Amino acid sequence: MPIEKSFCRRDEIALTRCFGVLTVEDLFAAGELQPESKDMEHVEVIDLREVTDMPLAQHELRRFIARMQTRSANPIRVALVASRVLAFGMARMFEALLELASCPIEVRVFDGATGVAEWLLRGKSADHVEWLCERLASDER
Repeated sequence: MPIEKSFCRRDEIALTRCFGVLTVEDLFAAGELQPESKDMEHVEVIDLREVTDMPLAQHELRRFIARMQTRSANPIRVALVASRVLAFGMARMFEALLELASCPIEVRVFDGATGVAEWLLRGKSADHVEWLCERLASDER
């Protein structure tokens, strides 16, 4: 699976890094990985900067969103970081489909790491923001 997912800062922050070709099967497999503390609100960064192809159809994204709605009882915020044109376009489509589905997940698409931590971690401590900025900068593509 071209996805690495880790939970940091007492499961408050999820980092998901995607590489190479990202398929719908990969999305579902990554969606199964949940923080130990499932009853708490968390935020997630999905880093798509190393994705080279995303052979995903709109109906597959809708199916994935439907699955997300059944699994997420708590509202979460997700930042999608996509610097390549294809990944950025797919991320925007995902954002639009989530909005149409009235899903309790707040999503924003970024074309680079700038501003991600500040938006995602609003209301969190400064050390959370600093920690995430360091992680994203170390992987800046």
